[in-house]
Amino acid sequence: MKITCKPMDLNSVAEVAKIEALCFSSPWPVDSFLNILNNNNALYLVALENENVAGYIGIFDLIDEFSIINIATHPSYRNKGVAKYLMEQIHSRAKSKNCPLVTLEVRESNIAARSLYESFNYKEYGRLKNYYSDPLEDAILYQLRIINQEI
Repeated sequence: MKITCKPMDLNSVAEVAKIEALCFSSPWPVDSFLNILNNNNALYLVALENENVAGYIGIFDLIDEFSIINIATHPSYRNKGVAKYLMEQIHSRAKSKNCPLVTLEVRESNIAARSLYESFNYKEYGRLKNYYSDPLEDAILYQLRIINQEI
């Protein structure tokens, strides 16, 4: 499978919102994705297989930190390297901007996502008690130091 990526645009927002609804118990509405298009500190990338949106990742560029807002893969494309590819795209962008740190939070029970992050050498650095709802669950905080690290 050949994956490419591009910034999210008006044409891909509906597909991103659809994947969001398939993947999360409290999904963002389509309006949130439309609003993010006008945020100069946000970047959303969509992974494409042919012209199909296979997944997406969103970050906030916080000067000296990239904070991953969310990442999701359409169920039809899981276990095919889409999320790994998207993470690599963000790491590459962080490195090219000399951004030293990438952070994220993840549901404690999301073992697949945690395994992905740990495969990139993300380290757990904290916890947010009862951060998620539906169901109520802690968030695990992860960070990756980008500068001086081979990615």
